[in-house]
Amino acid sequence: MKYAIMRFQKHKSAAVGGIEAHNERTKSEYKSNPDIDLSKSKDNYNLVGLHCGYRDAINTLLKIHKCALPICSRRNRRRRNPSGGAVPAR
Repeated sequence: MKYAIMRFQKHKSAAVGGIEAHNERTKSEYKSNPDIDLSKSKDNYNLVGLHCGYRDAINTLLKIHKCALPICSRRNRRRRNPSGGAVPAR
């Protein structure tokens, strides 16, 4: 019998890059778990195939559903000015 394990968690937008690297196993070595057999990674598959990165996929979904502001990379992030206006990030 086939089955799937699905887990949902809430994360901050800054964590998207790290989550993508973890899920897609982009590292060449894992010190936290030496038992990971990277030769078997080719057997993994995604139920929903993405043709772009996680950040772009999230922004597309947000735009389609008109939910919230798109997430951006740290270098493009804007911080709020106490007077209410947006100020470019340093």
